[in-house]
Amino acid sequence: MKKYFKKLNIFILAILFLLGFSLLYFLYSRARSQANVYVMVGLVRGQQTSAGSLSSIPFWLDQAISIGDKETSPLGGLNAEVYDKISYSWYSSTQMTFLYLRVSSIRDRSGIYLYKNKPLSVGAAIDLKLPKAQVQGLVIEMAEEKIVPEYKKITISVFGKGADIWIANNLKIGSTVVDNKGQVLAKVLSVTTSTSTSVGTLVRDANTNKTILLFDSNERDVEAEVELMARKIGNDYYFGENQRIRVGEQISLPFKEIIISAPITSIEKSQ
Repeated sequence: MKKYFKKLNIFILAILFLLGFSLLYFLYSRARSQANVYVMVGLVRGQQTSAGSLSSIPFWLDQAISIGDKETSPLGGLNAEVYDKISYSWYSSTQMTFLYLRVSSIRDRSGIYLYKNKPLSVGAAIDLKLPKAQVQGLVIEMAEEKIVPEYKKITISVFGKGADIWIANNLKIGSTVVDNKGQVLAKVLSVTTSTSTSVGTLVRDANTNKTILLFDSNERDVEAEVELMARKIGNDYYFGENQRIRVGEQISLPFKEIIISAPITSIEKSQ
């Protein structure tokens, strides 16, 4: 009987030794595969986390996020830290919000980064539980070193055809778009308005019996020159982190007084 218990104890100790060794090897391998990855994330509203569904979030949710906020694991380890944040007002009391994160990830044998056991890649959804906010976003950019945006001043011209008269009257020289750091992202340098020729109505003149073309006096054609702080990504420039600046592209500019959306007609890059 004693021999039986002795063998049983040796067997149990061997199992415990193997389990302990396996656990230590797992922890060692995991520690070796850990890597800090820097990502730029565009926050989205609700669960809209499919590629291309970048959207604005309520202003109160944006205000609950601060530079330095951290998400920690149940054991107290660092999952992610907000090292920078850019946001600006959008439609209907919402904000476009972009977070720059240092993320503690695991790199598997195939070279794929994992965050909370889910693939971490451009276009992937990411969920963050910060001290005062739980948010979802899309990964827009990844790097092994801290992402530091490069900005340049660009002057563009936009032309809005057939704009409502109240839009034309509220777009003024000096109107600005300002981000959460007080940086001026866009500023109106000049504005020119004229009676719109976008849509006319054919009517017959009762006196001359001739057909004439009438235009709506409440519509205006608006041309504006705007100075932008644009971010350079590759060979292209973007406004507000996500709107490409290119002649013919539609650009939305949420000024304090009015929001305009119009095509770009010309671009002048500052030296």
